[in-house]
Amino acid sequence: MKKNNKILTVGIAAYNMELYLSRCLDSLVCIGNLNDVEILIVNDGSTDATLQIAQEYESLYSQSVKVIDKPNGGWGSVVNLVIQEATGKYFRLLDADDWYESDSFSEFVSRLSAISSDLVLSPYMLEYVEIGKKKLVPFQNVEFGKTYDYSQLIQLSWGKDWFDLPSITYRTEILQKNHIAIAECFYADIEYDYLPLRYVKNFVFLDLSIYRYFIGRAGQSVSREGSTRHYPDHLKITRRVIEYFNIQRQEGTDEVYLEIVKRIAKAKICQNYVVLLSYYLERVEADKLLLDFDAYLQEANVELYNEVEKGLGIPGIYPIRLWRRYKYNIYQSLLYKLRNKILK
Repeated sequence: MKKNNKILTVGIAAYNMELYLSRCLDSLVCIGNLNDVEILIVNDGSTDATLQIAQEYESLYSQSVKVIDKPNGGWGSVVNLVIQEATGKYFRLLDADDWYESDSFSEFVSRLSAISSDLVLSPYMLEYVEIGKKKLVPFQNVEFGKTYDYSQLIQLSWGKDWFDLPSITYRTEILQKNHIAIAECFYADIEYDYLPLRYVKNFVFLDLSIYRYFIGRAGQSVSREGSTRHYPDHLKITRRVIEYFNIQRQEGTDEVYLEIVKRIAKAKICQNYVVLLSYYLERVEADKLLLDFDAYLQEANVELYNEVEKGLGIPGIYPIRLWRRYKYNIYQSLLYKLRNKILK
């Protein structure tokens, strides 16, 4: 691992982000303890002014900001690169259209200097900028500031099946010593979430909401258009986690990690069904893709195939089971669309 006096490295993936990059960087460079932070901005082959904006910040804050320019390779390629280049004690990610809450971030950096846990976790905020709403994604039933043992990962009920990228700060050594590398495509953040957990011995929760996750930008990969355009990557990542789970089971991986990977695999499988049942814009094509994926899953792992049938949380209704048995898609029904209008 490369040595530096920095407490935290923040890796930023930037592709055609000229409209948002300044907001992102301003939220970082304004803190009083900036000298404790390394900010690695990777321009991933942008065709707009992203690189020029990043270089302006590098010239102004040269002790902390470093710009890396490379050909376009996708989000995963950026993550793999910044992991290799990081020199801070800890490491976390930030997308260029998102930002950090500056005061919380400054305190977070200060508190990291006294922490030695392999994994540090913090809540984050969903920012629905266009409608002016926010939603905190909190941790429930946890003791903040307490160091937990790895074995307690599956005992805790913090409100979700796994830790999300905006919550995660890894000790950099965990990533570099174990050569963590994720798929170089969209939606590979889930691999960043779970691959390093195999090497984590302890973790701590801090009650500091740092990450501000921008929701609603046109062209986002999580939009309907993005999910349709990048569906091959959805499928690729889903298959990778299923196959990874199969390998871990065959190799006799410890029960804690195996359970974590299983939960994540089930969640990703359900997400893939949602993309095809609900988001995918070309409905005839989606129906064919559904048949293909369902057949693949049944052959790849019948346990997961059966367990996800009651997934997707519509009270009293099991969309996957409905589709499998009757080819009825509840998400495309008039009743469901009316329900959504009322809820909005």
